[in-house]
Amino acid sequence: MKKILIILICFFNAQHIIAQTNYVSTGTWKYVNGNDTIEIYFKTAQLNVGELQQPVLIGFHKYIKNGQLIENTLNYTFTSLTDNKYSIIIFDVQTNDTKNVGNIKDSILNNTREILLTKVSPTTMNVRLTYIQGVRNNRPYGFTMPRHFILTRQ
Repeated sequence: MKKILIILICFFNAQHIIAQTNYVSTGTWKYVNGNDTIEIYFKTAQLNVGELQQPVLIGFHKYIKNGQLIENTLNYTFTSLTDNKYSIIIFDVQTNDTKNVGNIKDSILNNTREILLTKVSPTTMNVRLTYIQGVRNNRPYGFTMPRHFILTRQ
């Protein structure tokens, strides 16, 4: 019985340490450059496909350019994955990875782009937006948000 108790304590401590080192933690991240602001709120969700469950990270963002609101999905932060109100989704989130890739919806251009999150430090994350490889459509070309920025944990 004592061995089982020790194993359980080690397991819970390990889970706590992993949660603390997960670079894409839930909560608010922000980029500010003059009158331009990007705010992103991340939270975890479970994607259910048949009997399989996969943890995913969903995000909601607000983009202000030159003091003018351009995009805002932050008012949907309390919705679920199945409501499909998120603007960012990251699949296969690994707590020990320094990079994770997902998709971000550009509501202005009615398009989806790839988002790459790279750990800089526990409170800083590099963000790069790119085109999804191999995807061609008749939607407008370009990006509404900057293609590269650095977020700071709030």
